[in-house]
Amino acid sequence: MTNPLKEVHMSIQNILNDIANTSSRLEKEAILESEKQNNELWAVIKATYDPFTQYYVSGVVDVEENTYEPLEAMSLSESIAHLGFLSRREKTGHDARDYVARVYEALNDDDKETFKKILARDLRIGCSTKTFNKIWTNMIKEYPCMLATAYSEKAMENITFPAYSQTKMDGMRCNVIVHADGKVEVRSRQGKLFETHRVFDEEALEIRNTLDKHNEGWYVVLDGELIARDEYGNALPRQISNGICNKANRGTINGKEASTLSLIVWDYIPEPVFEGHVEDPMMYQERFDNLYELFGFIIASEHFALVESTIVNNYDEARKHYSESIERGEEGTIVKDKSFGWKNERSKHTVKFKEIKDLDLRVTDWTEGTGKNTGLLGALTAETSDGKIKVNVGTGFSDQQRKLFTREFVMGRIIEIEYNQRISAANSSTDSLFLPRFIELREDKDVANSSEGVV
Repeated sequence: MTNPLKEVHMSIQNILNDIANTSSRLEKEAILESEKQNNELWAVIKATYDPFTQYYVSGVVDVEENTYEPLEAMSLSESIAHLGFLSRREKTGHDARDYVARVYEALNDDDKETFKKILARDLRIGCSTKTFNKIWTNMIKEYPCMLATAYSEKAMENITFPAYSQTKMDGMRCNVIVHADGKVEVRSRQGKLFETHRVFDEEALEIRNTLDKHNEGWYVVLDGELIARDEYGNALPRQISNGICNKANRGTINGKEASTLSLIVWDYIPEPVFEGHVEDPMMYQERFDNLYELFGFIIASEHFALVESTIVNNYDEARKHYSESIERGEEGTIVKDKSFGWKNERSKHTVKFKEIKDLDLRVTDWTEGTGKNTGLLGALTAETSDGKIKVNVGTGFSDQQRKLFTREFVMGRIIEIEYNQRISAANSSTDSLFLPRFIELREDKDVANSSEGVV
């Protein structure tokens, strides 16, 4: 930052509270704009949301016999600088745990609260990376991800047959990145590192070396869905599987749980394409054929598998495969054109074939329940990242979730809902959704979906 540090009259936590306490996207942006010269706020946001900075600790814990002597009182900015020892892996394991505890003790009460949120990678203010980059240009590099278009007959017009129809896995979007030096990273669709106790490393390196025979010094991204399997290799039920994946996302997973993880692979992307430096020289058919040959004839893998896929020659065959998938208890299918290159965008050549649709929304309000739910959650108000779709969600919550999801806990967080269709209201500037139902809290996401392509 080159901006001069302005005098700070409010603690960072008080500023964050002001942002969190308004559900208006424009008011949030106005507060951030008014604090644009606040270098400490800039540092806090950057330290929290930069997907390429990791601290490798699950948070602040009490340490009875700390190996470090107490530190002198410090500012929040100084505490962030101390986190550099963790991100550079100069302090790891119990050493990092003990050091974090001492840094935390050296902060005042307001800064302690903010420090915990930095480590949790969520300031709970209901803002996305897009908003931060609007205030501070290119502050946070957005992690590349190619997304599917929601199903509609119009969307299917962009598919050229024959095409692939692939089973939609009911897991968590994930990349396994294999660097040229052999280092393996497992990241969420937001770029956050998963803790997997290195269960993917050996097989991932073998896959990279087979796919990238010429080894141009690039890294290779294996794109797919993270799931957990039982001892017989069968996918665990969604609730259990995603619970284990969320532990990996939070960094609290143990080695035994990590050993159940598998990546269902449907694509791979070389570094120059993933970084957006060059157009993808390969069409999807070529990339998938390489994966098919690799998993079918070259590599026997415990923690990787190729997505189930079939060739469909027309719309009717695509719908038949979708119906067969639903009958087997799967979530749906993804129809993919054979002739498209990978791009960091929502691709019109990849269509999510699903009649009951899903959407990730940001929580903007909380309503108390009635009757047996008095004092507990009744419904959540949630909206798309652009505010063009807003909906009240009151069903799908368990009794335990209604107790857990207090206003303080859930405001500004991302939830996944399912719905049947988008509803336009004549006298409203925002649309709604028909039959919205809560599915889960998306702990791996901090950005809601846009309304673009939602039908």
